[in-house]
Amino acid sequence: MSGFLYNVGVDSAAYPVLFKKVEVTATELINVAGLPKELLPQPASGFYYNILSVQSYCDQSFILFNGTLVFIINYTGAATYAFSSTSNLLNSGADTFRPWPINTFNAGITSFMRDASVYLDEASGGPPTVGNGTLYLYLAYQILPY
Repeated sequence: MSGFLYNVGVDSAAYPVLFKKVEVTATELINVAGLPKELLPQPASGFYYNILSVQSYCDQSFILFNGTLVFIINYTGAATYAFSSTSNLLNSGADTFRPWPINTFNAGITSFMRDASVYLDEASGGPPTVGNGTLYLYLAYQILPY
């Protein structure tokens, strides 16, 4: 698994890889532009999230989401994103499972990642205005000291 902030010297017993499944409802997806969805709360002071991977499953319903919105996963206050979805994540016409590519521009820990929560937001395309499926995000991460 390649990491967003891969740290070779990390003791995996002291800082195990954690997994979290987050459900994002249709209402949250439609409103994500104005109200980003928190995925991981702010860690304790002196720590940051080392996000290793992001994957998603979109459970389509009988009303497909419209638009070609690209989502991002980022740290609070960050100027550039950590991960981004591919376009048409929500409106493929079938249930879809996809890995999210890492943004290689964000190599190494930077000050904005310290003590910051992690959230889902929109990147481009505008939010969908209709649709009633559910997006599930699967995060693999560590909580590391800096």
